[in-house]
Amino acid sequence: MKKLFKTLIICGSIIGVIGVCVLSSHLVLKYKYNIDSIEVINGLNNINKKVDEDKACSNKFNEEDKEKAIEIINASTNDFIQNDKDNIVLDYDRLVNEMQTVIELNDREVGAICSTYLDNLKNNKFEVGGFTFDVQLLELTFNDLKEKSCDLATVFKISVSSFKEQMNEFPLNIAKDMVPNDIYLFSTVTVNKGDSAFEYSLSSTSFKMNTCTIKQTSSLFEIVDLVFDIGNSSQINLLIGSTIVDGLIGTETNKGLAYNMKIVGASDYNFVEKNDEILFRIERDI
Repeated sequence: MKKLFKTLIICGSIIGVIGVCVLSSHLVLKYKYNIDSIEVINGLNNINKKVDEDKACSNKFNEEDKEKAIEIINASTNDFIQNDKDNIVLDYDRLVNEMQTVIELNDREVGAICSTYLDNLKNNKFEVGGFTFDVQLLELTFNDLKEKSCDLATVFKISVSSFKEQMNEFPLNIAKDMVPNDIYLFSTVTVNKGDSAFEYSLSSTSFKMNTCTIKQTSSLFEIVDLVFDIGNSSQINLLIGSTIVDGLIGTETNKGLAYNMKIVGASDYNFVEKNDEILFRIERDI
């Protein structure tokens, strides 16, 4: 989890700066690293455009979604989740009785639970290099359900105001106007269901930043990867997706919500459609 947030913060705080610093070296980018400098320039032009959050996030979760998710899970698991002053606690001592029902959650309910977990980490504030950043999960959506796969789309918002306020010394002051106050990351991964219980794999579907296109985002991240070795846009996209999905499903070595419930009868996970809505289901074998 810490690796995810440090990666997101690096992306949000310096990508504009790196782009500006290398614009004069576009020939080197093109012929030595095969990075399209035109896409970099276009990306820098788009990165500072204001994102209309209401339009960009049409499936936001809210407090009611969180309460509903807790109610559904607790009805089957003897109050497994304790909600104490907005701090969700998973009380494993309560996992003693068999699951009463299968558990079905829609994407807003899953997003609300995931967001609360993230908010509990250092009160949603993370420090890197002496700067404090706010990181928020704004939206989680299930799309494109197929027989053995489902797309999971997330939107993260990273506030970089504290970093921008300190960009007063040369050469950072040159790039100050290029860096927005907020960075939005739009990540979509495909969750592929395996043949065995709880088995899954992920593939990168799309990854965009602010109003940049997928290609522009990819070119910008190629530059950041050259300097900071954090991975290309597809690798970062999979890091975001795996952090969410590992927490939702889990494995033997990285137990998530569904996998943890094996001890009370959970037999597998699945994505299903009911009443034109995609649901995440934790199956039971009783």
